[in-house]
Amino acid sequence: MAHADFILVEDCAYGKLKHFDQFAKGIQLFVICLQENVKLHRPKMLQRLAEPSSPVLRDVTCQLGTKQNRTEKRHRVVSLQDDEGNKMCVVTNVMNVSAKRIADMYKTCWNIETFFRWINSI
Repeated sequence: MAHADFILVEDCAYGKLKHFDQFAKGIQLFVICLQENVKLHRPKMLQRLAEPSSPVLRDVTCQLGTKQNRTEKRHRVVSLQDDEGNKMCVVTNVMNVSAKRIADMYKTCWNIETFFRWINSI
């Protein structure tokens, strides 16, 4: 359920292209990991100040997907490096915070996911 006071943060298993446009049309702010095979169409770099020790590799706006299945709206995509050196991208409609803050939001969600996997394994 959408709520303007919260930012929805989800793993890539929930990231469907049609949902991104629906969230953007509604009131729901979101930060969702992109699946690796999602194509970035016509990326445009955002002019942001680089932050020291930031995991952010790239900050762009673009449409997502292929010619056959593409978002209508442009969305912000932040590329980042996780603690193991793996590259990942998150899509968001949150524009008023730094790319590092977006990366931190997703990393916090991932840490919670990892914690629950660990709890379930014991």
